[in-house]
Amino acid sequence: FEMSEYGDTARLVYHFQRDDVLDQMTYDSINQIKIKNLAKCELTTIDGAYNLNYDITGAVSLKRFLSNTLKKDQVLCLLKELVDATVFFNRSSIDIAYMVLDLDYIYIHPDKEELYVICLPVMGTGLRFKPLRLIIKEILVNIDYDDDDSLAYVGKVIRYINKNKMMDYEAFG
Repeated sequence: FEMSEYGDTARLVYHFQRDDVLDQMTYDSINQIKIKNLAKCELTTIDGAYNLNYDITGAVSLKRFLSNTLKKDQVLCLLKELVDATVFFNRSSIDIAYMVLDLDYIYIHPDKEELYVICLPVMGTGLRFKPLRLIIKEILVNIDYDDDDSLAYVGKVIRYINKNKMMDYEAFG
């Protein structure tokens, strides 16, 4: 991935590698279905090279956002949006393996606190992303928590994740 900025727009660009193959059915699905927490995606070709472009205008990486002091409600809302995106993937038969679950490539609009995940419908890349349960743990470890909040909920979430290796995302949500 590389960041591309033109004027007021920002795009995350994935350049296809030699062995990459677009999963056309998944690509068509994510462009035809309105998916709340999914960054808009566009396939382009430049000089015969294929790219997937994601509109992330006005958004920051989740890693950067987590450096802000967050209150309990913000943390729980963030986790809920991430889980909701995963549940939608599962319900719409989009392979969850296409979700780019990495703090550098999950984006959030700070003003609206809307989270956006990247769906990379590419086979053959060798790219493997962490399971959602590990990303949730990583999020919880990287948050700058509000000093006034009780952190008992963090322990409860981590215990739940540790006990449920095969997480039921709907039950968790």
